[in-house]
Amino acid sequence: ENAAQMVEDKVGPTYGNYARKAATGVSSFAESLQNKDIDELIDDTRNFVRKQPMIAVGAALAIGFALTRLIKLGVDNDNQRDI
Repeated sequence: ENAAQMVEDKVGPTYGNYARKAATGVSSFAESLQNKDIDELIDDTRNFVRKQPMIAVGAALAIGFALTRLIKLGVDNDNQRDI
């Protein structure tokens, strides 16, 4: 909610609403993950990939990009500490 409010303050209410909807979706997704065991998660993932392969590939690319950026940021921070 705080991030959505910041977005709204900086770029307007339309984008604030998008941020709130995204936060609600992430929260719902997190709750559903907590309520499932690993076998259910694997089955759900397989079914999703079969039904939406292009979205799955896009999500994998986005996650890979984000992880790469985080790792690079961590390495850059470690290098600055060594100087």
